[in-house]
Amino acid sequence: MPDVIVHMPERNWLRLIDTVTGNGPISPARRSELAELFSAVTAGLIFVTAVPDRRTMAEFFSDIAWRTEVWVADEPGHVIHLDGQQVHGPATTGSHDTDLPSNHLPIHNPQEAQ
Repeated sequence: MPDVIVHMPERNWLRLIDTVTGNGPISPARRSELAELFSAVTAGLIFVTAVPDRRTMAEFFSDIAWRTEVWVADEPGHVIHLDGQQVHGPATTGSHDTDLPSNHLPIHNPQEAQ
């Protein structure tokens, strides 16, 4: 299980959050593990690594998977999105999404991102 799960019912999203001080960053292997664990869920999955500060983020950055987000606790109003067209939402199809079940690949609606 992730360290924290945040359900966003208005968008049918689940934010799966791992902290670097808990389960560690969401690496490609961890992302695959979480995608499999939540494969029966109909909500879109958002994978987030939480770090206390940028210095700590730099220590773990090379381990963090593409198509995930990073939240820095000492700058809580910002999220760093690693690759992809979808910002602040579930991962969409692309070259790095071969590990996600098809029910976690919603069609991107550009109006929702505004």
